[in-house]
Amino acid sequence: MTSHDPTGDSIKSWLHSQAPQELSLSQFQSYFPAEYRERAQVKDLWMDYRAHHNHVIKVVDNELQEEMNERQIIRNDSQENFDDLTTALANLAEAERELDRLNNDVERDILECEALIAMKQREVFNLSDRETNDELKEELAGVSSKLKELRLLCDRQ
Repeated sequence: MTSHDPTGDSIKSWLHSQAPQELSLSQFQSYFPAEYRERAQVKDLWMDYRAHHNHVIKVVDNELQEEMNERQIIRNDSQENFDDLTTALANLAEAERELDRLNNDVERDILECEALIAMKQREVFNLSDRETNDELKEELAGVSSKLKELRLLCDRQ
């Protein structure tokens, strides 16, 4: 550093330009001509410089901490959203497996009903026209009704 003729404006300008770096008292004093170095004014200016330097460091630190806190909130929200999405996808996969299982059960029930209807129709056909079997007709009507319900259920899906 070189010595300068200290004036109020030049000192303030120099102080602000040096704020990001930390200077010792001897470095600070070297800015002033020898006749000013011993005066209390130089020490007062150095203390002002130190206060300004510490203030700048504190402001930058606070801004950095706020930024880090905001990013942590975003990371936490992102992780929470990811966890929710993962859970939803797992639930969807489970629901899909359950739906497939139910569809298979309905298909199996429909095939069983169709086979039972065909068997009952053969039994009715094999009966002579003179014989009436009300019990068999009621059973056939019940099976036919169940088949209609199952088909309606399948159509809705």
